[in-house]
Parts: sequence; structure tokens; C-alpha cells
Amino acid sequence: MTRPYILIIFSLLIIATVSCKKDKNRSVNQKLRTSNLEKPAERMLLGGADLEYTEFGKLITKITPDSFMGKLFHIKYFDEVLNSGSTIALLGPEVNTPSDGILVDFKRDTTVSLIPKLTGNVYTNADGTGSFYKETDVTFNLLFIQMGFKLNIKLPAAYDTIQLTQFKNHTDYGKQFGSILRTNQFPLNQVVPSLKLFNVQDMYFYFGRTDTTFIEYGAGPQPNFGPNQSIHVRSARYSPWILKEPMPGETHTVTSSIGFNFENIIHLYSGADNIAYTADDIIVFEPKFWERIFADVQINNE
Repeated sequence: MTRPYILIIFSLLIIATVSCKKDKNRSVNQKLRTSNLEKPAERMLLGGADLEYTEFGKLITKITPDSFMGKLFHIKYFDEVLNSGSTIALLGPEVNTPSDGILVDFKRDTTVSLIPKLTGNVYTNADGTGSFYKETDVTFNLLFIQMGFKLNIKLPAAYDTIQLTQFKNHTDYGKQFGSILRTNQFPLNQVVPSLKLFNVQDMYFYFGRTDTTFIEYGAGPQPNFGPNQSIHVRSARYSPWILKEPMPGETHTVTSSIGFNFENIIHLYSGADNIAYTADDIIVFEPKFWERIFADVQINNE
């Protein structure tokens, strides 16, 4: 069975050519892609698929959302030099991403061309076009994603006549229409103590610079970036990658994939009375659901 997930691909096309004037022309292009294509089995991350909460009563069922939309606000790579290193901003204020983010459909195959913002030891062509790293190898060991979610969830038919208490207090962010639930991540997070401090709009995720996964409150792992005090997710689901300067006549194509497998990601529990199909039933993401996010970078030299 095909696993639904989001796949975001951006391609950095770095080209070095030699003209009769011996000028080196190089450029960086980027594509953003969302897809429901099957992820290769060897790259599939199962996340918390075998984990369940015990404090919400018995598990009634697991649900794959009918619709799973993402709102992307910021995607940025950081290199291993903490205070004065290099960065690649794919989305965010550095590249004039709209303040309300970019809405993507996790179940559709679409492509958007973007222009990344590079910082650090960056050079541009003599004609003012393009940007690239020169005479240095840059290792990117941290990925930051600021993202929110919008879901349509088909509940069991028994909820046609049951109004869930969980969503009575969060009607601005989640609404129940019989057995159809339309919500963002906020009402789902509010019933989980470790997640309830995340705001109504989005969540911060940092991948890399750790060997485990946890939720942290305070400054993030990158100095002088983000709020001094914030709640964010840390995860080891990331492998550092190196961007090298292309030699004359050589083309480097860097393709980065960011995906999200959301099959059976919604858990439905029987609530405080431990009786299924009553108003106090609880709906949440599976534990450590962010471990379903995967990142992969492939570099081709031509």
C-alpha cells in the first residue's frame, strides 16, 4: 500500500564554466516539491508508529487523515560553525516568504521554483547573478523547519451524533461536523502536557546536532537565531552533508528531500471514562510524530 507523506525537494544547481575571458559563472537554483509518491523502503522512517499513550484510556483506532496540509514558514540549513558560519535559507523572511507561510498539500505532486539565500563565504558572478561558496567545503549539520498543519479527519460513524468535548473550547482552530473533523495542530497538542505550550500557528523543529529526540524550552541550538525562549522539537533524524566548490567545467546538483509520512498518524483514545464513543474521547498525533519527518540530501557531480 502506498504510504502518504509530504515530499519537498529543492535542487541547488551549481555550475562552473570557463569562457574566453576565463570568467567563472555559477548559479544556485531551487525547487520546492510536494508529493504523495512512495518513498524508497530503505529511507522510510517509521517514527513513533509502535508507540501509544497510556494516559488517555484505551486506544480505539488509528486514522490516516483524508487531507493533510502543511503551512511552511521557514526552512533553513546551518553549517557546523556556530557563530559565524554559513546558512542556506529556503523559506523564511530572508527570501520574502509570506508572513502567513506557504500552504502545501501533502497528497499532491506540485513543484514551485524558489531562490535560496546563502550566507557565509558567498561569492557572486561578475555580472551580479548567482551565488556560491568559493574555496571552502561547507558542512551543514542542522536543519530548521517552522511548520503548522491543517487536517481533515474522518472519524468512525459513531461520532455523527457525539460532540467531542476536546473541540468545544478550540472552535477557532478545530471544528467537528458530525464524524468529520477539520483542525490544525493546536487542539491536538493541547491535551498532551509536553506539547500544549506550542502556539496556535506552528511548531519549531530542529534536526541534527543531537543523538536523540526530545522537546526543549529555551534558546535553540543555533546561536543568535530564533527567540531566546521558545519551545521546540529536537531530533536526530538528519545526516550532515557537505557542499563543495565546483571546479571549472563541473556541475554540482544538490537535491534535498524533506518528507512526512502521515499514515495512521492520528490516534483516537477512549478518554477519562475509558468507554469508546463518548464525548470525552481524545484525539492526538501519535507520540513523537515528528520522527516521521525525514530529510535526505543527494549530490551529483557532472
